[in-house]
Amino acid sequence: MAPSDDVSQFLRRASGCYLLISDALTDGSSGMHQGPDFTIDNEACRTVGGVLATSAVDLARG
Repeated sequence: MAPSDDVSQFLRRASGCYLLISDALTDGSSGMHQGPDFTIDNEACRTVGGVLATSAVDLARG
């Protein structure tokens, strides 16, 4: 089974969470995911970065 097939298989063995935040442009002009013309919404990247940074700090504080 490829890692991307089912995250729940990993979460059965180790604590974690699955985070999915869309990074496509809201006007639908992003192109196909993983295609050569795909464009990422930079605001979504900032959101994901903030969530991950906050999570890391929270985990470090224990």
